[in-house]
Amino acid sequence: MGSPSRSSAINATVTIDVYRNLFHPYFTGEPFTTSITENIIANTSILQVNVEDDDTDAPFNTVTLSAIGDDKAPTYFRLDSDGRIVVIGDLKADSNTHYLLRILAQDGGPPSRTAITIASITVQRNLYAPVFQILSKNETILETRQLGLPILQVKATDGDRRAPNNVVRYSLTEGADDIECFLIDAQTGSLSLRRSLLYAPCTGIRYQMTVTATDLGLNPFSSTITVTVDVDRNANPPVFENIPAIAPINENQPTSQGFFTVRATDADTVTPFGDITYSLVGDGTATIYFQVDSSTGVVSLKQSIQPDTASTYRLTFRAIDGGNPPKYDEKILTVSVNRNLLAPEFVQQIYEVTIWEIQSLDTVIQEVSARDNDTKAPHNEVTYEIVGDTLAHTYFRIDNEGRIYVRRPLTDDNVDTGLYTVSVRANDKGTPQRSSSTLATVRVNVLRNRNCPTFASSVVDISIDQSSVSRVIYDANATDPDAANTPFSTVRYSLIGDENAQVFFRVNDQTGQVSTNGPSLFLDQGTIYQLRVRAEDAVNTVTSCSGTLVLRVSVNRNLNSPQWKNVNTANNYVATISETHSVSLSVYRIQAVDADDKVPNNVVTYAMTANSPNRNLFFVDVDGFVYLRNSLVGITGDRFTVRFVATDGGNPARTSPEATLTVNVNRNQFPPEILNLPAEKEIQENQLVNEEIYRVNGRDNDTFAPFNAYSFKLVGDGSSTTFLQVSQGGAVTLRQSISSDPATTFQLRILASDGGYPPRTATTILIIRVQRNLNAPVFDRRIYYGTVLEQDRIGRPFTQVFATDSDLQAPHNRIIYRITESETTAINYFYLHPETGHISLNQCTNGTDNRFIFNITATDGGSPPLSDHALVDVEVKGCPKCRTNINSPRFFAPVYFVNIKEGDYSKNNLQLIQISATDDDDGYDGDILFDIQSVSNNGNDKFKLEQDHLNTNANIICSGTLNRGETYVIMVRASDQALQMDRRRSSSVPVEVRVVP
Repeated sequence: MGSPSRSSAINATVTIDVYRNLFHPYFTGEPFTTSITENIIANTSILQVNVEDDDTDAPFNTVTLSAIGDDKAPTYFRLDSDGRIVVIGDLKADSNTHYLLRILAQDGGPPSRTAITIASITVQRNLYAPVFQILSKNETILETRQLGLPILQVKATDGDRRAPNNVVRYSLTEGADDIECFLIDAQTGSLSLRRSLLYAPCTGIRYQMTVTATDLGLNPFSSTITVTVDVDRNANPPVFENIPAIAPINENQPTSQGFFTVRATDADTVTPFGDITYSLVGDGTATIYFQVDSSTGVVSLKQSIQPDTASTYRLTFRAIDGGNPPKYDEKILTVSVNRNLLAPEFVQQIYEVTIWEIQSLDTVIQEVSARDNDTKAPHNEVTYEIVGDTLAHTYFRIDNEGRIYVRRPLTDDNVDTGLYTVSVRANDKGTPQRSSSTLATVRVNVLRNRNCPTFASSVVDISIDQSSVSRVIYDANATDPDAANTPFSTVRYSLIGDENAQVFFRVNDQTGQVSTNGPSLFLDQGTIYQLRVRAEDAVNTVTSCSGTLVLRVSVNRNLNSPQWKNVNTANNYVATISETHSVSLSVYRIQAVDADDKVPNNVVTYAMTANSPNRNLFFVDVDGFVYLRNSLVGITGDRFTVRFVATDGGNPARTSPEATLTVNVNRNQFPPEILNLPAEKEIQENQLVNEEIYRVNGRDNDTFAPFNAYSFKLVGDGSSTTFLQVSQGGAVTLRQSISSDPATTFQLRILASDGGYPPRTATTILIIRVQRNLNAPVFDRRIYYGTVLEQDRIGRPFTQVFATDSDLQAPHNRIIYRITESETTAINYFYLHPETGHISLNQCTNGTDNRFIFNITATDGGSPPLSDHALVDVEVKGCPKCRTNINSPRFFAPVYFVNIKEGDYSKNNLQLIQISATDDDDGYDGDILFDIQSVSNNGNDKFKLEQDHLNTNANIICSGTLNRGETYVIMVRASDQALQMDRRRSSSVPVEVRVVP
């Protein structure tokens, strides 16, 4: 500093070493997670957090740890300087099950470098399972139990301290029938019926079911109890024991006096199923006149039956038990009523009359009379009957008026009776019927023609050859011992039968010679004729008497035997069929001819001989068609022999020589083979319909048709028959498009069948695999740009990514978005909605980078899944405006007026007006909440305000009764929702409401 100044001759060197803070601290051993129970004691260490710093010099490598969030975590946990996390609060006082403790690591440099991590702590609060008070429970109920009526109640308690861990719910967990028939109240544990026990499937007598009690904790616990319900059932109906077929009473039976007691028993012992009630349910007028005591079964008259005319009543009794539905028994008792008191009596006792044996049957020969002194019909109505003597019954009859007639010609009496004694009884029509105490006697004297013509023989057989010339074949001669030269000894002859004999034969009426009618007999086909020749005296009089000769004439018409035709060799036939030959189709037709010229002598029928082989396999009808009795499938043998005989219709019949039919059988010996299956084939879901996918090949080693012909058919499995088809030739194609079906594999069960019956078959599998995920998702751009404020609201989307997938159906075209690997911590700060593609803040970005670039992936739901990738570039901007909240909300009008017209003022919940406000700030500072500050005229309880979640509009509602002429001023406030209460701003507006006429 001298003047002049001087300098040193030698310069000095100063070396300055600078220590720099080069590295951020970092955590080791991430992620930091642990799980504890809520009853852990305070000051317990639960997790160790480790941190390191690669700087070599202090204070840059000195790292301090501190807890900076989140939410309630710092209240219950402490981070010690050595990295231990310690419980510091009573976790039972809180209900959260998950805590995130945000930890800041800061080194000692100025400026310091930091790192942040999160420790995840899960608290188990559901510690105890529900406990039932008892181990099992039993109850017995009737089968008629009402639905919904509690049967029993179970109860379990849970030792956990708070809901939902100690909230118990009940359920039935075993037994399909139990769940079908019973239900349990999930909250109360009350067991009741779901369905009636009277009908299937709820018809058992015991149900054992398991009731499970489960708490509503995050990881629920449960316990069980066995509940048994026994059902008393109405198993037996009542049964009547003592009802006879008929019970008699007099028509003057007193009313209400029992005359019979019905009795029934019921094998059920449980009330009300064993209780019996009696009732009278029919029939006809029975319920008008009769009654039964419902408890004792005593039967009596309800009212007098004397005015009625019925003689019997049919009483249907019912015994019913107390079941629901009830069981019952019904029995019928017939009550017989006696209404007839007096019997009829004859006016005269003895009658006598003389008649001829030719007496006509419709002429009255005598009349008798009786009377009945009863006063009421039908008891005083009289009928008559002949009793006693059999001959009198045989030859005479009497009508209901007492008139006697000849019943049948007296000439039928071979005893030649000259005197008949007819005894007559009079009966009334009452019930029970009464008859006269004495009989009337009618003596009938008969004058007779004593003798009839007679033949020496009654039946004669003769045999003749057919001829076209008439001739006498027999001389019939009859004699009559009555006096000569009287009508009774004069005989005349006639043919009286049989059938058409009178066409082919005739008789001389005076001599009795029988002759043929040549041309007619020759042209007829009959072989046996029966002629009935009658010899009659006193012809054309009722006293005529006759004798009959039966002449049996045999005419030989059958001359030739049937002969076989169309044979392979003499009397031999040969046929060839397949083993599947139908039993409804003929195997062969054998034929024979008969040289006779008349039916039935030339009509041929066919039959198998009694000793023919294979009678169990073949039969022949009358026309010569040979059929199988049963299918030859399963019956061994390739050649069968059958013997037949042909018979004509003559009498006597003639038969042919025996014929033989040899049947050769072609058989289905081999099943078809499928040569190129099983196999697998892959197609795409857009495979064309009816375009060949695969060709199935086969063969059959049989040599005869149809056994060597085969075809293919699709017989399963699952939905394969809906979408695919196999032609008979083996071409596999789509029946319809599979693009709308989600299946990725179809199993085709293919059946090969030959032409046999039943066919021989072979079955195998073709697997069709469908590739449905054909297209990968495609982002609509390769990079997405977005801008977000560092104080922006968490969860509010600020941009959206979008990708499309050309596949036709889910899940192949369903896209899920996610953030993939990134060099930044973007995944901590941003959330990508997996379905919509919206990107929003996951946490506040204060103090972090101002730009984030990260990868995103769009992946479809196919198998295997396909993906596309894109980049997201997000710029984070500061927001001083958001931090200052410089604007207050402002209303769109300085004052609002509302006039309510007369008739509207008394309506509650009437919307009066909508008010609106706005705030130019962003974020929470720009969100508006409306409220009512005051209402004049004591109207605070007459108005309310409704707002839809911070919307800029609000509705004022009338919630009370307003009186005509009143005026109210409502002060409405609009407040923004700044995060710091002392920064919030508000403004108010008056709303004037008037009630006008």
